[in-house]
Amino acid sequence: MVMSSEFFFSQVNYDIRKTGIMFPIRGENDMCEEMAKMSQYPQALKMMQEYNITASCPMQKTRMCVPENGRLNVTSLKDKFNFLSGQYTGKITFTCDCGKSCFDFDVKFKRGK
Repeated sequence: MVMSSEFFFSQVNYDIRKTGIMFPIRGENDMCEEMAKMSQYPQALKMMQEYNITASCPMQKTRMCVPENGRLNVTSLKDKFNFLSGQYTGKITFTCDCGKSCFDFDVKFKRGK
């Protein structure tokens, strides 16, 4: 993901579906507020730093790259994901003072051992 311009505010809209669940998870959040909240957790802050994501607005220009094989290492968080296991698809839309962007995803969480 490349953020080609800094921004001072951003609204995030999400529409997420889990296989086997009839009702989608939909909502919107202020991204700047959410990033500040996430930075209070040491593991989340470490991951943000690893991928050059600032913890507050304004968000700076950056490039966030996931390894080429398409996997993001969340081993340190796997005990938190056990109850979330399953297949998810969705769309996330970002609207900020520098424009609008979105991405679709299809991801599977497996239970840890």
